[in-house]
Amino acid sequence: MKLTYVLAAILVCNLIAAFAGGRTARTALSLVSAALAGYGLFRLIG
Repeated sequence: MKLTYVLAAILVCNLIAAFAGGRTARTALSLVSAALAGYGLFRLIG
């Protein structure tokens, strides 16, 4: 997966989380965003 797609997915998750109504949805989207950020960092470093 290209790093650009990973960064775009992080941005989309954060935007959806900002407008999500429920706390559970925000938490889930934050976890997805964190996982994508970790994957992107791993791709940059390793």
